[in-house]
Amino acid sequence: MKCFYINESMLQNTEFAKNILQRFLGYYYRHHGELLLISAVGNVSLDMIPQDISYIVSPSVFDFKSLRGEVMSDYVLLEDIRLEGVCSGMCIAYDTDTGSKEQIYFDIIDDPLADITNRIMDEVQSLIEKMQIKKHFYN
Repeated sequence: MKCFYINESMLQNTEFAKNILQRFLGYYYRHHGELLLISAVGNVSLDMIPQDISYIVSPSVFDFKSLRGEVMSDYVLLEDIRLEGVCSGMCIAYDTDTGSKEQIYFDIIDDPLADITNRIMDEVQSLIEKMQIKKHFYN
């Protein structure tokens, strides 16, 4: 399962935040996210999160599809894994199957062409993975 951890800065009502959120949502969908974890201080507006995304907002203790954890205002604990240090313009992606985690920065790339390049690279990587699976299957 792929989880994504953000803070409330992406949900603010500013042009910058809306732009970052749109980039994040594109990434979330392209990478088949299943759960969005949101650290927040105080109340946040969740209106900008699409209805088809499952999310949990801090403070919360949860059990989602056999994944247990807690979301607090400055960290997420997923069983033994602690995710922290998320800040404005970025997220932390965590894959429960592989145990890998990655920080992704959405505020660094301000060039639409660079965003397209990232999408193409994601697709190329996906095709390579599919080819490796088929090669393994036929060998």
